[in-house]
Amino acid sequence: MAFNLEKDFEEALCNLLVEKRGWVDGILFNPSETDLLKNWTNFLNETNNTRDRLNGFPLTDTEVEQLLSKIRECDSPFKANNLLLGESLSLIRDNPDDQEHLDQKITIQIFNKRAVGGGKNRYQIARQPRFKTASDIYPSQRGDLTLLINGLPVIHIELKRSNTPLSQAYNQIRNYLYKGVFTGFFSTVQLFVAMTPEETKYFANPGERYVHDHEGLNTRFMFNFADEHNVAINDWERVGSRLLSIPMAHKMVSFYTIAEHTNHNLLVMRPYQMYAVDRIEARVSERERAGWNTEKQLGGYIWHTTGSGKTLTSYKVCTHLVNMGLADRTLLVVDRLDLNEQTRFEYERFSGGIVDINEASNSESLKAQLIDVKNNKRLFITTINKLANVAKSASDYEREKLAKQRIVVIVDECHRSQFGEMMSQVKAALPCAIFFGFTGTPISSFNAKCELTTKDVFGDCIAQYTIANGIHDGNVLEFDLRQLGSFDEEALREAVAIEKAKATNTSEVFIDKRKRKIYERYMHDVAMCYPLDEETGNPEEDGIEDYVHPVQFDTDEYRRGVVGDIKKSWLETSCDSKFHAILATSSISEAVAYFHLVRELIPTLKVTAIFDPGEDYEENGLSKIDGLNDILNSYNKIYSKQYNVGTYADFKVDVMNRLAHKGSYKNIEFKREECLDLVIVVNQLLTGYDSAWVRTLYLDKYLKHEAIIQAFSRTNRLLDDDKPFGIIRYFRKPYSMKRNIEFAIRKYSGGEKVDVIVVPLAVRIAKVNAAYEEIKALFESCGHGDFARLPEDKVIRAKFVRAMNKLIRNLIAARAQGFKFEDSEMTALDPETGVVEVTELDRETGEIMSETCDLTSDTLNKLLNRYIEIDHNCKNEGGYVPYDIDVHVTTLSTEKIDADYIDKKFHDYIDAVRGNASTEAQEKALDDLHSQFPYLKEDDQVLADRLIQDIQTGEFKVREGWHFRDYLNEAKNAKEEKTLLKVASILGIDPTDVRKLRQSHPTEVELDAYGRYDAILKLVNRVSAKEELSKALGTEIKSKDTMRLANVLLRRYVLIGAFDVDEVLRGEI
Repeated sequence: MAFNLEKDFEEALCNLLVEKRGWVDGILFNPSETDLLKNWTNFLNETNNTRDRLNGFPLTDTEVEQLLSKIRECDSPFKANNLLLGESLSLIRDNPDDQEHLDQKITIQIFNKRAVGGGKNRYQIARQPRFKTASDIYPSQRGDLTLLINGLPVIHIELKRSNTPLSQAYNQIRNYLYKGVFTGFFSTVQLFVAMTPEETKYFANPGERYVHDHEGLNTRFMFNFADEHNVAINDWERVGSRLLSIPMAHKMVSFYTIAEHTNHNLLVMRPYQMYAVDRIEARVSERERAGWNTEKQLGGYIWHTTGSGKTLTSYKVCTHLVNMGLADRTLLVVDRLDLNEQTRFEYERFSGGIVDINEASNSESLKAQLIDVKNNKRLFITTINKLANVAKSASDYEREKLAKQRIVVIVDECHRSQFGEMMSQVKAALPCAIFFGFTGTPISSFNAKCELTTKDVFGDCIAQYTIANGIHDGNVLEFDLRQLGSFDEEALREAVAIEKAKATNTSEVFIDKRKRKIYERYMHDVAMCYPLDEETGNPEEDGIEDYVHPVQFDTDEYRRGVVGDIKKSWLETSCDSKFHAILATSSISEAVAYFHLVRELIPTLKVTAIFDPGEDYEENGLSKIDGLNDILNSYNKIYSKQYNVGTYADFKVDVMNRLAHKGSYKNIEFKREECLDLVIVVNQLLTGYDSAWVRTLYLDKYLKHEAIIQAFSRTNRLLDDDKPFGIIRYFRKPYSMKRNIEFAIRKYSGGEKVDVIVVPLAVRIAKVNAAYEEIKALFESCGHGDFARLPEDKVIRAKFVRAMNKLIRNLIAARAQGFKFEDSEMTALDPETGVVEVTELDRETGEIMSETCDLTSDTLNKLLNRYIEIDHNCKNEGGYVPYDIDVHVTTLSTEKIDADYIDKKFHDYIDAVRGNASTEAQEKALDDLHSQFPYLKEDDQVLADRLIQDIQTGEFKVREGWHFRDYLNEAKNAKEEKTLLKVASILGIDPTDVRKLRQSHPTEVELDAYGRYDAILKLVNRVSAKEELSKALGTEIKSKDTMRLANVLLRRYVLIGAFDVDEVLRGEI
């Protein structure tokens, strides 16, 4: 159903929630914070009226104030979450009627996180709630709907009518956050829902501080709700019936939010994560009903693609089962010490010490703590090795004690650790435990290990979210694949053909018919590789690449080719070293050789290598210890460390944390010297490792099946707009790897038809062209085909913004794929037009694809200036943002315009006028100067026109050594000073502090940092300002309008500088 009016949509949604979806305790119409506080107090009085609490005597105003002060202390959603889920608040009783508790501490229950949808809970809706703002400079605000649980505001919904961009709803929320609306009693709001009749996204409250620091909301962490099959639910009635219904809305706050303690952020789970928790809870509940003495160990497995947040999901499962009283112990089992460390760090990040996480130092300690029923620790993180040692060493008596406990075992990365003797021993020692597996790449018949599949070991798949689902939803990134074999195909064929013919050269081949027949078969008939069998996962027969011996790749010449590609591609793949990369090799000896080569050929890169030191090699006379020493000494020198072979485990942890910007290396992106560019590995980091700062995998290693998805997924974590996809550049056996990649993606996409690989560059450029053509048509329709001015029509401006967003997103991706406006390997520049042609091979057909980019760098600069002007105007007008502005685009640098060129054209015109050149010469010089105007911002164009007028009238004064920009800045400063003096005169304030604040060039979010803006505003002389404002307007203004108009003038000056004071005032009355 479509809604042309927002109020009709609001009415329909309220009716649905109240009449059918559990919000049965009434609607509060247009309530103020005071009204809501009274409503909450009534609820507390009714539900806490037991002898140990209120004892029949209602809360006094001062007692309510005690409770409210604790809510006000929640200056972040993180703190509010801890307060809500703590369920109770204490106060000192001061009601004289309650003599039994007078001056004593009592506890008041404010929230119930377990009895969702039942008990004494109260579910209400505040319709059109009135919000106070954090500063008097903002008028009070009115929202759409706020959902109240037990009187507390927990979910806020912003609605927009049909055919309105959803961005308008979440931009409205952004404005509320910026103005400090969700503080005080409203600080308990945990979730936001941005909603139109056709689309909905929900997200955790990021807090006022986040919006101020980042100038916006991170849309990557706004989620569509979805059903159990990962199909998005957008229709408003289905959203109301599923996401916003009771008990789901209550569970969203109670069960599916996470207070992250490292950055004090509030997180909310995605739908597939919620369903995984629910499915495991349901299986454990079945066991609870059936009895834990049964030996049905298989709980099932969770197939969630790598990078989709399995660690958070497993944490929530472990804590939820214990909190709900469904398990005595939950064990999270990993198969490597480094993953144990990484998981412990993540669990502590989520728990912040509230949950006691046990990490026993050895198997004996683990066994003792598991057996001790008096041990209050409920959540254990351990390795499969420790748990297997417990199983082997446990006596019959100890096994009997273990069997009496309700133990849930969660096996992480279960595609690896699920098989072999250790898992069998663990299951035998814990016969009554129930086992669940978590994996992004389950083992099936085509890659079964020990003839066992994931289903054999853990039971059915009970929740699925594949790599195709993740990419479709934008929860993980797709991949840009580059096939970069170093050997010439014909030369490789010939080498294999000669070897198979048992000859030493082609001359020997052609004098022997039998050898010639074999030779020609391998030269012409045998494929480079053959398809993989769908059932076995093995090739149907050997191809040319299967006959290539590994020694062919173990040469200095081959490795120099790989390192040469790293050097050549580094600027694009790393986004000028913002991101990091992994180089995966086939052996330790190769890793060490690559380490030395990278240091030799790319000395500017910070490089290290990590591998399992337990593997020995003595190849090419290079010992493992020598290699390790070289690597450690280099790392120690770069980062002032003191690692040695004896502390190698600590070195690995340091590298992993540095590469992930975690632990002590949090925020090192701001300290370039602390970052690590490239890590060379053999097997380390290719599974389970998590760093959003890794964007590129250089792969000189032959992989198959789950190993491909695992390795590629090191690059697919979300971060920001500079990382639109993960980049994979693979070298060894490229034809076989291409086949293996396609097979693995098909198998691990769950049958979904979704592009996991980014579109080719030529296709990307076609999308840039389409967006550019749309923009060009918009500007031409209003007579601005040179892009020198913005269209005046707001509808056209909105269309321009949407098209520009598409253009920039595709251009950023194209640049990461190797596109340049200058000459490069994949692009060629026409020197006459500046137009770039892109040429590459089609991945499917091998044919050449080409696409000409119609956009030039000069035109891009013009368009970026126009886009930024729209954003600038929106911010200066204040309040509601009518356009779908992408904050990332506004921060893009408009590539430096040739300042010398425009300066030359300016002085050419001055010389032509002052030298009395012919009229024709003066006009040509003026036309040349005007041709550069579109590269200037609109305000600068006006000033430049004024300079030209001064030149023409002879009023212009030439200053020695001055450039065009100097004259422009002088004019701009003079205009600003004139505006400032007029504003200061009207408001009766000293212009000095205002001038100083303007010179700091604050953004809107920085304007009142440390109260500096409010301090100036308070100095306004209200009496004289009222008189001067009335005089300027030619009519008497009301006293209440004085400070409002003062704020308009002062704010506008500080944010944008010069403006027409009289015109602005007239527009405000």
